[in-house]
Amino acid sequence: METQKHKSVKRPVGAKHRHTHGKEPVKAPSNPFLRIFRACGLGVLGGALIGILLLVIGAYVVSGAEDPDRFLRPIALLALALSSLCCGFISVHFAEQSAFPVYVLSAILWLFVSFSVSLCLPAGIGGFSPIYSIALRILQLIFVLLGAFLGKNRPRRIKHRGRKG
Repeated sequence: METQKHKSVKRPVGAKHRHTHGKEPVKAPSNPFLRIFRACGLGVLGGALIGILLLVIGAYVVSGAEDPDRFLRPIALLALALSSLCCGFISVHFAEQSAFPVYVLSAILWLFVSFSVSLCLPAGIGGFSPIYSIALRILQLIFVLLGAFLGKNRPRRIKHRGRKG
C-alpha cells in the first residue's frame, strides 16, 4: 500500500486530510471580480467585527472610571482607526491578485458601512461638525489604504516542501 508522509502521519494516497472532516475545502470563485469582491467583503466584515470588539473592550475598561463619558469619544475614534486599518489589511490578505482594485473597493465599502452606521445613531452621540465629519472620513480612507499597504508588503511565509533523504 502506497503512503504519503505529512508531519510524521502516514495515510494512504488520496485520503482526506483530518482538518477538512471529509469535506472538500471551499475554493475561491474563478471570476476575478468575484474574488476581489469576496476579499473586500471579508475585509469589511473583519474590520467591523474588530471594531465592535474594540468598543466592547474599551467600554469595559473605562466603566470603572470616575467619569467614563469623557473617554467615549477617544475610544470610539481609536476603535474606528484600528478597525479601518484591519479592514484594509484583511482585504489585501485575502486578495489573490493585484491589490489596487482591492484598495479602492475595500475603502468604498468601508466608507459606505461606517456612514450607514453613523446615520443610524442619534445626532447627540457623535455631535461632530460637518468639517470634522469630512476629516474623519478622509482619515478612514487613509487608514484603510495604510492597512492595505501593510498587508501587501508583509513578509511572506516560505512553504517548505519537505526534505529528501
